[in-house]
Amino acid sequence: MSQYKESSALAGDLPEKSLANDLLNVGSYVETLTDFIASDDATTPMTVGIYGKWGSGKTTLMRMVQSELQTHTASKNFPVVWFDAWKYDREEALWRALILRVLDTVRRLEIEKETAKQKKAREKRFDTIERSLYHAIEVEKPGEVQFNWGKMAQGAGQAVLRMGLSMVPLVGPLLPALLKGDKTPTENELKTLFETIESERYKEHRERMRSLEEFQDAFGTLIKETLRDTGRKLVVFIDDLDRCRPDKSIEVLESIKLFMDVEGCFFVLGLDHGVISRGVEIKYRELGWNDEKRIDLDPEYAMEGRRYLEKIIQVPFEIPPIEGNVMREFVQKLVKDWPDPACAEVFAEGMGESPRQVKRTVNTFLLLWKLVQKQEAEQIRPIRLAKVVALQQAVPAVYDRIKQTPRLLRDLDGYFRALRESAADKTPQPESVRQTPEPPQALQAYVSDPVLKRIMEANLALPDASFESLPLDELRRYFTLTRSIKTTPEIVPESNYQPFEYEPDTVPIAAGEFWMGTTPEQQKKIGHEFKRELPKHKVNTSAYRIGKFPVTNVEYQAFVQETKHREPSHWSGGSFPSDLSDHPVVNVSWDDATAYCAWLRDKTGREVMLPTEAQWEKAARGMEDDRIYPWGDAWDEKKLNTGTGATSTVGSFSPDGDSPFGCVDMAGNVWEWCQDWFDESEYKKRGDSVLTDPTGPDKGRSRVLRGGSFDLNSYHCRCSARNFHYPDYRDLSYGFRIVVLSSPMTDENDGR
Repeated sequence: MSQYKESSALAGDLPEKSLANDLLNVGSYVETLTDFIASDDATTPMTVGIYGKWGSGKTTLMRMVQSELQTHTASKNFPVVWFDAWKYDREEALWRALILRVLDTVRRLEIEKETAKQKKAREKRFDTIERSLYHAIEVEKPGEVQFNWGKMAQGAGQAVLRMGLSMVPLVGPLLPALLKGDKTPTENELKTLFETIESERYKEHRERMRSLEEFQDAFGTLIKETLRDTGRKLVVFIDDLDRCRPDKSIEVLESIKLFMDVEGCFFVLGLDHGVISRGVEIKYRELGWNDEKRIDLDPEYAMEGRRYLEKIIQVPFEIPPIEGNVMREFVQKLVKDWPDPACAEVFAEGMGESPRQVKRTVNTFLLLWKLVQKQEAEQIRPIRLAKVVALQQAVPAVYDRIKQTPRLLRDLDGYFRALRESAADKTPQPESVRQTPEPPQALQAYVSDPVLKRIMEANLALPDASFESLPLDELRRYFTLTRSIKTTPEIVPESNYQPFEYEPDTVPIAAGEFWMGTTPEQQKKIGHEFKRELPKHKVNTSAYRIGKFPVTNVEYQAFVQETKHREPSHWSGGSFPSDLSDHPVVNVSWDDATAYCAWLRDKTGREVMLPTEAQWEKAARGMEDDRIYPWGDAWDEKKLNTGTGATSTVGSFSPDGDSPFGCVDMAGNVWEWCQDWFDESEYKKRGDSVLTDPTGPDKGRSRVLRGGSFDLNSYHCRCSARNFHYPDYRDLSYGFRIVVLSSPMTDENDGR
């Protein structure tokens, strides 16, 4: 039996319409706007803009104002039109749909003491205006048929010419007079024909303008008279204007100014003013208005979206950001019974200021938690699931990266915990001594994102909120659950960073001496003698960074897909088997590995290469002793992948099998290519001198491999074990990790 509650019903996504359901504490704004609209001092025509991004609560605020107006003491004086602009976006003329809605509302207003004859006359005026509206639209439609007139005149029969001309608007009725008999027109006759067509088009333009002007005057007069005679103020709410195509939204805005700029009309527009402003600029650029050459000569010529809106909207009102305490209360009330009350804190902290985005994310979580309950997946904790869902919806780039490499979530959790502990440590320390936690290399570009920070730091003190100690198999369960839920593109927050996502994580290795090679006594202990590892000797290295893990399939895939480099033989079409994303890449030669390093060097501007033998062994062994295995001198098959016959997810044996520097999988899993040529007697040639940064022989036939693999015995998985093969050879047990000698992002003291 689960210790957690079953979740209640999903939260509804419809906007609230009554102050009785005011979960966002916007009552004061609603009352202020309502009083402003209802005030006798508010001159009309007037347009108020309710500004806010998608999901910020514009519709809820407008619906509540509408509801308050209709319950106002003088509610009969406020006939209301509600127009969802985006629902009519496919209409040929969106502005006509708006005007028809206004006409329909005003037509139904009752005028006190109006006689039957007067009412009938008024109805007739409405009918006439509606018909003239459709006539204006029909006249406005231009002909879209185009012909190659020169080719048509060259030997074309009169029947063909007649058919073609009949398709040009307003020309069909003129054909009998223009084409007499069966004779094909001469060049002069065609010239006369074309001049006639241009004349008809000019007449069409004049008729269109006259029709629109007549409609404008008649419509404005009728609306003004009706409102005056009824003593009412018409309030028109236009919502979701920013969801329409730019040309359609401009149609509506201009129709307000052109046709409905009438005393007694009050407009409330809900829109994202940034979206509309950009749409205005794009539209006018298409029309040639924002011509760069003309703007250079006359800056006032430019049509700025901001200035355009200022001419139409007299009172802009920005939806205020939702304060932290209000958002917490809002999220808590969304769900009657949270599986764990701490989940609400994750969504309140991490999902920004959009109530709709919060609702959608909470609903996604509740749906997945119901699935967990059905599957009786006892190891899934609701607060961890809440964090993964929040990551998926709020920072999808981070989620997608972690989904491919789940261990990164464990590393990310550890990083933010270390940050908090570091901030809480008030012990006086010099800056040169104070240790700054390092984020996972693959997510370094993301960790400054405040949304990610808030999600990861939510409820850090709770054990069930931690991913740091979870086994990889358990971590994957969270992503198996969430991968079926797709992120909705329109709710993804904007991002200013564009990191290179597939750069391997690295750890710093300090400068200094260490023991390299092995002793006869150690070889007797393991029962095998390898002369190539003798004698044990001191080596000094400069500081550097080395891959925390072997390069994985998903990291190598970025290289293959971008450069079209030869893919490993077990891949297909540039892709690895779907269940191996976080396994070390194999079937790669030394040549492949160095090509990858060269590509990564160009991508990052860092000095990336394969490790030398000395760098690899130091990272595996540490600097304190001459241990046999990365974890110590005692063999422990539970600390590495060997003898299994297949690769394992990198980090499966971490941290128990890690080296003193925190390097993972230095023993087992895959053999790793090193930079050096192989020489059986290289160590003997060094003598008693302490070399600094040795790079091995100048030439050779084979390159060095280190670390052992999944299909070998314990003596191959020692820190000092040396193997070799031809540089163009590929094998299912051969992979590699990288070294970074310098990084422009850090100082020289930490070895990066």
